[in-house]
Amino acid sequence: MPPTIAVAEHFAGLVADSAAKHGVPLRLVRISRDGGLLDDAAGLDVIVGADIKRPDLRRLLLEHPSVRWVAVFTAGADPVMVPEVVERGIPVTRIRHVHDVFVAEFAMAVILGACKRLPEVVLAQQRKEWVTFQPPLLTGQTLVIVGYGEIGQALAKRARPFDMRIIGLRAHPQPDDLADEIWGANRLNEALGMADYAVIVVPGGAARHHLIGEDQLRSLPKHGYLINVGRGEVIDEDALDRVLREGAFAGAAIDTFSLEPLPAESPLWTNPRVLVTAHLAGLRAAPTYGAVLDQFMDNVVRFTRGEPLLNQVDVSLGY
Repeated sequence: MPPTIAVAEHFAGLVADSAAKHGVPLRLVRISRDGGLLDDAAGLDVIVGADIKRPDLRRLLLEHPSVRWVAVFTAGADPVMVPEVVERGIPVTRIRHVHDVFVAEFAMAVILGACKRLPEVVLAQQRKEWVTFQPPLLTGQTLVIVGYGEIGQALAKRARPFDMRIIGLRAHPQPDDLADEIWGANRLNEALGMADYAVIVVPGGAARHHLIGEDQLRSLPKHGYLINVGRGEVIDEDALDRVLREGAFAGAAIDTFSLEPLPAESPLWTNPRVLVTAHLAGLRAAPTYGAVLDQFMDNVVRFTRGEPLLNQVDVSLGY
């Protein structure tokens, strides 16, 4: 019997078209923007967590104990790591090797822009001021990648041609051909202290809430630059604003925030050392749904056959 899959209403057409393209039988249940179900959901098997609020997901899981798989269309699965998923041990799958290049290119662009002081050039143009300075070289500078997974490795691949020294941090360090060194996550403060540029690409989740707090921010060198293209809750935003206004390190580019859109009253908007970007590094960079849905349909076939799903997340860790 074809699986019954609940998906946000605005994704339903894309999923249906992809299923037809791949010849995959399924039955779709549309989820409205307010979290209600627009179709008969009897025997619901799968929930696609894309664009579903956590309270709505929890309610759907409580109302439908038949759910046996939760899928996300992103690289990070932490938005669907609700207690019901963890307690019931429901398999969670994510998307791999689709978003990593987009995020890595975005981070690399920010590194180059910061190194060559392009924000200062833009501000000078607005003032009609002819400024001259000698931008430093990126060659030889140290890039610390906090969260050396798929995105981190894609970034290292792009930083390597610039002859940067690359240090990757991950929970289970293993050497590779991209980074000069790969350290354990327990050496976070030490690594940040060596960073000319520190890029944060760790997933979210309770265990990583405010992983980058005041102590970590004050570990950065005076000339250091911080870039977050991971999850917003990983950085203590109050501490970030305070430490930067004190001039403890050079600046930060923040693409993700604990609350999005970033509220107008947030002091980060007016912090002269912060570049605010509106969660631009990932899906919005290019149309990616073809590749995303290809992976999803592959897993739908596996689910129907009772085979192991690809790209499963360790629900106890959140990634």
